[in-house]
Amino acid sequence: MNLKTKFILIYLGILSAVFLIMLGIIQIGVRIYTGNNIKNNIGDMQSDIDESITSVVNEAAYLYARIAKSENVPLLNEINTAPSLEDKQTAFLELINKAGLNKDYFENISFVLNDEILSLEETILPKNAILKIGETRNKLVLSGTQGNNILIGLNMDLDITTLRGILLFHLSGNLLNSLTNTRNGVSGYSFIIRSDGYVLTHQNSIFVGKNLDEDGQIDLEAVNKLKTEVIEGKKKIILIGEMEKLNQQYRFDCLLVSVLDYDVFYGELNALVRILYIVILGIFILAVILAIFRARRITLPIHDLNESINEVIVTGKKSRKVANQGDEIYQLEKNYDEMMDTIFNLMEKNRLEMEMQRKFELYALQMQINPHFLYNTLDAIAWMAKIKKQPDIEKLVINLANFFRMSLHKGDKYVTVYNEIELVKSYLEIYKIRFPEKVEAEFNLEEGIGNHKLLKLLLQPIVENSLKHAFPEKPGTITINAYSSGDDIFFEVLDDGIGFEVPNDILEAKSQDELLHGYGLHNVNERIRLEYGEGYGLTISSKIGQGTKIIIKIRKLF
Repeated sequence: MNLKTKFILIYLGILSAVFLIMLGIIQIGVRIYTGNNIKNNIGDMQSDIDESITSVVNEAAYLYARIAKSENVPLLNEINTAPSLEDKQTAFLELINKAGLNKDYFENISFVLNDEILSLEETILPKNAILKIGETRNKLVLSGTQGNNILIGLNMDLDITTLRGILLFHLSGNLLNSLTNTRNGVSGYSFIIRSDGYVLTHQNSIFVGKNLDEDGQIDLEAVNKLKTEVIEGKKKIILIGEMEKLNQQYRFDCLLVSVLDYDVFYGELNALVRILYIVILGIFILAVILAIFRARRITLPIHDLNESINEVIVTGKKSRKVANQGDEIYQLEKNYDEMMDTIFNLMEKNRLEMEMQRKFELYALQMQINPHFLYNTLDAIAWMAKIKKQPDIEKLVINLANFFRMSLHKGDKYVTVYNEIELVKSYLEIYKIRFPEKVEAEFNLEEGIGNHKLLKLLLQPIVENSLKHAFPEKPGTITINAYSSGDDIFFEVLDDGIGFEVPNDILEAKSQDELLHGYGLHNVNERIRLEYGEGYGLTISSKIGQGTKIIIKIRKLF
């Protein structure tokens, strides 16, 4: 992927993120604002409807108050004591007319006296409504529906008269429906239900007296929440609100359900949002085009500069200037030329300094490891120890002198098997003086193998490794075997130490430091492999508690 494509993708990514965030903010903001606005408007409308319905129920309360006046006691008693149903009906009609009946509010008024029913118009009353009212005393109860009307009644039990019975007010369903219409009736409608879903009023009379839960389209638990549902194939907005004034005043449990046309409220909004999307899309396309041109303008000089650099790499010189003088790319190219000159000068200077440093280090090393000076010094220390009668120190110094003499071995790369074994023996003698009774060593050499030559310092690092790790607490024994097989020589270093689980990568270098320092197993194996070739090196076997065995395989040198 070239730089221009990356720039274009970055621009497009940023632009896409910005425009998506803008669209999301616009969409969410518009929805929240519109939703709150609609909810507030419907809430105000429902509050007005609640107040209107409460005023209708108030008319029933006022009418009952006028019926229960003391001046109507004779008529009340006459209704109770009249000998015939016809006389009771006559007295009831007179009582209602005297109380001031407003027929705009009431379709009918009924009175249940024992098994007899007195009413302004002949009617059949639902028994469950009467039973529900019978549980109260002089208190208005929302008992149910009859046809399209709402029944509100009370159990009349006054102290001023002996008359006892159920008084029912048949509130006009047409009046209630007209009061529950929305402000612009074409946009939707409202209806009253009980909290259990029982429909009290509805524009369509077939729903009155039925339970709304059976429909399943309206969630009765979503009170005061704006919902969107599809009803009869059309998208509707639904808001269920509590009739607070009516319920608080009469302890009813009524809810007002408003069903409004979705398009009336959201139609213009959706059109506006679509126009806004088109405008934003147009701006986005324009921004994409500008981004492409901008990316090309930025990357073209860099592309030309890259070609110029390739020319320098191929030809070793630069024949032309790419960027315009004064341009940032021109300044970059100029700085690049100066930087390359500086780099080459520094590289040459560094090469000379490194060569001189290596000469000084070699000289210093030669001064530090001057064999004659070292041997003469160790011999002097040994004679002093002998004169002072310090045999341990004398032995230690003599073995140390032998160890260094055989290690350096006049700078030779190869030594005999005998020399390598003697080096190990000197190292072990030094170790025993430092750690008495810590380790015992056994050597088993095949006859005639001692004169063969091998790469110097192969056995000593393996023995040192065993001493470090095999005997952390208890003493032990190290056995060194040397034998030949065909054109190969084998060395075995065995110990009866603690042993270990051999990892698969034990002969691999773990870090750069291990490659450069020390004589670990990896270093010995790499030296053998590089000197003798593939198929030669170390083989390690060990078990916890059973010791360790390391086999060194090399090729005979002729």
